[in-house]
Amino acid sequence: MKEQDVHQTFVAVSRDGMEINKGKWYERYKVYADENLATLNQMTSVASGSTSPPFFECGKKLLQQHFEAPKFGSLLQSIVNFYIATESKAFVGVRGSSYSTDIWTTRYHQGRGLQNYEYTTEEIKRLENNGLPPTHKFCSSGNDKKEKKKKDEKTIDEKEETKQEQE
Repeated sequence: MKEQDVHQTFVAVSRDGMEINKGKWYERYKVYADENLATLNQMTSVASGSTSPPFFECGKKLLQQHFEAPKFGSLLQSIVNFYIATESKAFVGVRGSSYSTDIWTTRYHQGRGLQNYEYTTEEIKRLENNGLPPTHKFCSSGNDKKEKKKKDEKTIDEKEETKQEQE
């Protein structure tokens, strides 16, 4: 994908979460949190006609335009953002994010996996395996579960052997 192919850039973030400026996590990462929010504010307000592709966020702003209700929390906003991301021409996510992994996986099964990209510290690169990401860190396949069961059984057997030797 070439830069000139990008007409709009959708940013799926929780603005409410980014605007929290108190608590231990904020204090610990204050410099980064403030910089990220300032960058988001700057990039989403780039004037049309700029040489940069326009950036936009959607979930919260879209819901505010169409619903007159108290706060929804972030679930409904994230569902709107998820749908937009899965339907986009391309998606750039980050490894280790369950949100990115879910979008990449959904897009892969929709036949859009070849336009799945990963943002790294060095570059934005196309995801390998036709766009299907590795499973989440805490998810496992059936084979992983079988291996764990074998390992647990072996550990139990070893403990019993050690106990018998001590007697």
